[in-house]
Amino acid sequence: MAPISAAVFHCRLAPEGESPHSTLLPDSLNVWTPLVDVPAATSLGIVGPQQTSSLLSHFYENKITADFLEDESRRLCVFREMTVGEALCFGNHTLHGTQINTSNK
Repeated sequence: MAPISAAVFHCRLAPEGESPHSTLLPDSLNVWTPLVDVPAATSLGIVGPQQTSSLLSHFYENKITADFLEDESRRLCVFREMTVGEALCFGNHTLHGTQINTSNK
């Protein structure tokens, strides 16, 4: 599993009592804007919607562990290089997280 100093992959989950396969706000977006230029190695990683759905289904069906979910999210995600002034928009129902900053910046 990824070290604690990285942000664990997560997404907006349904409230207790509702189906975990439904999205809470399917039309809402997260907007991530870097305050400094960021190389891909220190950026936000996002797992695609179909891959997120598949991973979460397996997780809720107890077919995979939380550690496997985290590791697979890191393997499948895309980390994008970004500059100040850019914005990254993605659905609140997609898995996203960060990795350890090894850039010495």
